[in-house]
Amino acid sequence: ALTIANDAVDIAMLSATGTADATTFLRGDNAWAAAASPGDLTPAFMAILDIDDSVSQGSVERINFNAEMYDTDNAYDNTTNYRFTVPAGEGGAYIFGGQVMISTDSGSYTIDTGEPHLRVNGVDRWAYTMIRPSGAYYRYWTIHFGPIVLDLSATDYVDLLVYTHTTDGGDITYLGPGSFSGGTWYGRTYFWGHKLPGVS
Repeated sequence: ALTIANDAVDIAMLSATGTADATTFLRGDNAWAAAASPGDLTPAFMAILDIDDSVSQGSVERINFNAEMYDTDNAYDNTTNYRFTVPAGEGGAYIFGGQVMISTDSGSYTIDTGEPHLRVNGVDRWAYTMIRPSGAYYRYWTIHFGPIVLDLSATDYVDLLVYTHTTDGGDITYLGPGSFSGGTWYGRTYFWGHKLPGVS
């Protein structure tokens, strides 16, 4: 058997196609290629409610997520319409999720129904999860929703609303940041979403 001496063959002597550099590797078909990317998860956003928001019970009320944690493509409106809009050229599959923490405005009545509504272009597009305990009522609730995958086109917009009902018709509050002995916690009411690469 023939033996090649150590260091006798260097990269320049290989006949592989492509370009050898710090970003490529030699494939089994004798070609230099870049490693596959895990995918670009943008456009992406996360918005929170940074102040308590009192709303009427017995109706579907939009949540005005007014503070952005991140917004890669400036596609979430946190000042006027409080919604995510798919940028031009970025249609495809998107995943959304979040949480809503609600309370009654006083201790004299309790919440008995909560229904998150995820809308696309102003129309309900996802079967919401209704929380309605039997024989038990509460002053504080946390509603989780998602992950929800939607097929969206450019200019489609997505927002979140919630229907609530209380035992005596008293209004409710979507909760923003809260306080504890060490400072302030966030993330009681939030909404996030991003594009899913490789999904069509």
